[in-house]
This record gives sequence, C-alpha cells and structure tokens, in this order.
Amino acid sequence: MQHIIICDDDRQICAALATMIDQVYEIPHRIRQVHSWDALRDELLAISPGEADIVFMDIQLGADNGILISRQLRELYPHIRFIYITGYIQFSEAIFHGCPTAFLVKPIKPASLLYALEKATLELDSMDDAVLSLKDRSGALHSIPLRQIHYIESMGRLALLHTDGGPVECYRRLGELEEQLAGSFVRCHQSFLVNLALVKQIQELQLLLSTGESVPISRIRLKTTKERLMQYAGEDI
Repeated sequence: MQHIIICDDDRQICAALATMIDQVYEIPHRIRQVHSWDALRDELLAISPGEADIVFMDIQLGADNGILISRQLRELYPHIRFIYITGYIQFSEAIFHGCPTAFLVKPIKPASLLYALEKATLELDSMDDAVLSLKDRSGALHSIPLRQIHYIESMGRLALLHTDGGPVECYRRLGELEEQLAGSFVRCHQSFLVNLALVKQIQELQLLLSTGESVPISRIRLKTTKERLMQYAGEDI
C-alpha cells in the first residue's frame, strides 16, 4: 500500500484533492492531510522510514516556501517523491530548486493528477532497478544504478561517468548513451549528459545539481534543456 500525504493550508483543497486521488488512482493507498509545515514535519517524524511514499506540497504554504521545505525533506527522506501543487504558473521555473517528481497547476485536472501519480509510482518502483551496464577501459563490467550517475562527460573517444562511487571511463559515444538514457538524462551540451532527477536549478548557462556539482549548458541547447526539465517535472503546465 502506498502512503500519500497532502500538505496544503487550504483544507477544502486538501479534501478535494484526496477525493480526486481516490477516484482516479487504482493502486491501494492511504491518504493523510496536513495543513502546515510544522504539521508535515511532525507527521514525518512520527512515522517509520518508508511509511511516506508521495507528498503533495503546496508551493505557497502560508508564510512558508514549499520548495525550500521539500529540499530540506529530500535530504532526510530521499525515498519520498514530491509533487508540487500551485495556483501560480510563474513558479514553473523555480520548481527545479526542489527536484520534484511533477507539479500540478490549480485547478488540478484528473488526467494530470493521474499522470503525476503514475510517474511517482514508476520512480518508486524503478529507484533500485534501473541500471546502466558497460565495460570500463580495462574491460571490467559495471552495472551502475541510474540514480547513482550524476552526469556523463564526453572526452574524445571516451565517456566519463561521474557517479556516487567515483569516475568510470568507458569507450562509448555520448550520442549512443543519450539514446539509451533518453528518459532519464538530458543532453544539455555537446559534451555533457545530465541526470534529470538531480537537477536542482538552472543558473544562467549552468545546471546546478543536488550533489553540489555544476554542468554547463550550451546556448544552442538551453531552450531544449528547459523544455526537457519541464517535461520531466510534469506533463501539464
């Protein structure tokens, strides 16, 4: 059973969203509703790790900033998938600060809600399963979980993978890896592929990652990179 938390200071919106989830979502689930950052924090502290799977977070949470709050929570609960909800389309650029699974604009459409829930479920299911298998320069075989790959850099005939476990070099073309990883990575530069799940912010011509690293964006790929990030975060803006 999935455990879903809705955090919105508008109790009517919370209740309506809970009802809509029950109507469109067939996977067994349990929904809890909270109405402030303090209540969400207390709720997460009171449960065991793994008992919260998906959190719907209002970006404007009273005087609090839902994006900053979710960034703090992701560090404590990396398993949780965050879905932002907002009534203000101008927040669409800022959502990447919190690395959300998706975001929904009020009034929320049932089809968009179902898309976000299914995307979160796919991420939860594949978090430990999706891997990239390759041989390094010495011929040794590696199977690297995609979530552990920060970005991939082209170095002539070599591809350099920057991973949780350190750098891995292999004889693979970046274009080939781009095709293989199309659903999870973006080609932001002729020489770089970046894991979409780790993008925290776009700052001028750089992608800032939740790992603390930064990767350049070429001007010619800036528009496409932004579009891929928006697509990754949510189908309906």
